[in-house]
Amino acid sequence: MQIIADPPTSDSAATLAALARVNRYTSIIALPFLYRNPFKLVAKAINSYLWTRMLIQTLLAHIPVTELHPALSFEMGLNDATTAGPLSLRLEYLHIRRLPSSYINKDRRKESLLWSSYQVVVFRETIWALAIPVLEQLETLSILLSDIRRYFKVIDRLSKLEQIDFVMDEVYEDSTEADMLSTTSGSRNVVMQEMAERLIYKALPPLHKPKMITNSNWGRHLSGVTADKGAFDWAVQEKRKSLCAPGSGSIGRFGDSQGSQSTPATRQLDLVPLEGVTLYDYRGLIDEVDNIAYAFSQTLRCLVIDFELVQGQPTTIQFGQGWVELPVMTNLILKARCHRLVLDPMLLTLCPSLSEFEIIDGTTEYQCKDIEPCLPVCLPKLEILDLQGWAALTFHPAALDSAPLLRYLALCSSNSSERVCFIPPKEELDRSYGGFDDGPKSQTATPGPGRPLWTWDWRLPMLTYLEFNGEFAMRFQFRMLVGCPSLKTLSLNIYTADEQYTRVLSHADFFLSPDDATSEQQLSLEGRAIVAKCLTMLTLDGLWVVDDTLLPHLVHAFLNPRQRNVLNWGCTLGAFAQRI
Repeated sequence: MQIIADPPTSDSAATLAALARVNRYTSIIALPFLYRNPFKLVAKAINSYLWTRMLIQTLLAHIPVTELHPALSFEMGLNDATTAGPLSLRLEYLHIRRLPSSYINKDRRKESLLWSSYQVVVFRETIWALAIPVLEQLETLSILLSDIRRYFKVIDRLSKLEQIDFVMDEVYEDSTEADMLSTTSGSRNVVMQEMAERLIYKALPPLHKPKMITNSNWGRHLSGVTADKGAFDWAVQEKRKSLCAPGSGSIGRFGDSQGSQSTPATRQLDLVPLEGVTLYDYRGLIDEVDNIAYAFSQTLRCLVIDFELVQGQPTTIQFGQGWVELPVMTNLILKARCHRLVLDPMLLTLCPSLSEFEIIDGTTEYQCKDIEPCLPVCLPKLEILDLQGWAALTFHPAALDSAPLLRYLALCSSNSSERVCFIPPKEELDRSYGGFDDGPKSQTATPGPGRPLWTWDWRLPMLTYLEFNGEFAMRFQFRMLVGCPSLKTLSLNIYTADEQYTRVLSHADFFLSPDDATSEQQLSLEGRAIVAKCLTMLTLDGLWVVDDTLLPHLVHAFLNPRQRNVLNWGCTLGAFAQRI
């Protein structure tokens, strides 16, 4: 044993693997040398297959040969001498899997389907042989769909299972008929999702201490229920039961008791501390989202919903009505490209810890009279704000007064990926803001529908990306750049289908007024100039008119742009070329 304990000078992995298979005493000494650099096997790309087989054989060595599938003991190398003999006897399972016998009768030396099917059996039987002795300790498991029935009998042993992957092994692609089967792949996916998904979820045990729900595991958290109506009623019932337990406090709206603490006697009734929910291709059952927000209000940190794509005109979805406070919510991401998401005016006031707020919907055209602004809110931890569609139109700009950590700001009245945007008629737009672009309303101004005025004087020292389109770009005031010393990207888009809007830039756009000066240096004309020294990309899309006399200062104001998109600027190319 002392001789074996000395490191082998040849550093032969084959020798070490052989020692590891002798007995447990030699394996204790050999394994540290064999696995001291586990990534070393990857570097030997030519022999990686042989190394993998060697390691698998080591793991299977303790299993009696009589308990292993014949495919695991078969030499996995095809040639003319062996193909016609033993291989055909061991591939009778092809008939069981209902593959036409003509596939077997072809030239086996070149038939890829035969070899691929054999690999399926090897993979399936290897996983089963390795997993069956240690099912109680497994936290991750991969199962081929063709082999799922065998695992039904041992479900009760998977007590610590946290993640499971299903491997599709029943799909056969015929490249010679690809043109005629162009829709086959999509049809198979639909059939699999609609017909088999529910049965798979119902057959699986609950996960061990789950903390997150995704599109691949959330059904298992819910004991087999799907996203149909009432799918999360159980969570609401358990939450209410927990709150009604002795010592939980009084019952408020929806049976909730904000700030109540459960006693040790009722702690066993608590729900799992769910932190993240991600739903893809969601069908718009807002009641179920409301139930999630209520039942897991004290632990939910991330909510991501990607609504399904549908044809036709965008439908309106009311979101966040009747929600309770979500004190630890940090990420709220909603994508509904075929709907209009109307947020409850109080929604943001219930999420004081938000750091990322992203909403994209299918709003294209709108009327200002239909806009109901959200309430002012304080979001001191906000870092990313990306609102595209109705959420941007109802956003209250007072939130920017309390967002010193904001790094990314995008407010778009329509999807920013589309160049063409919509801007209401000027009279309607001015009327919605009381007839003023900024500053306090005068006493003689015509009352608008209640949209807040924008002051454009926010202090956002961390902001590096700023994108506006539609009415936000049309009303943008360049004096906002004074409070954004770190800004690197500025994108403004007023391009409309009829090109009815033109933005004329003057000296007043790039110089602070004397009333806005905050220091003695800014009292001079040069000191009041608006300069963005960190800007590296400037995009002005649409009809922007710039006088030639303004170009010297414009180039000075944006000193470092490496890329300037100046399409549709109303200045002469000669004047611009001289300054650039």
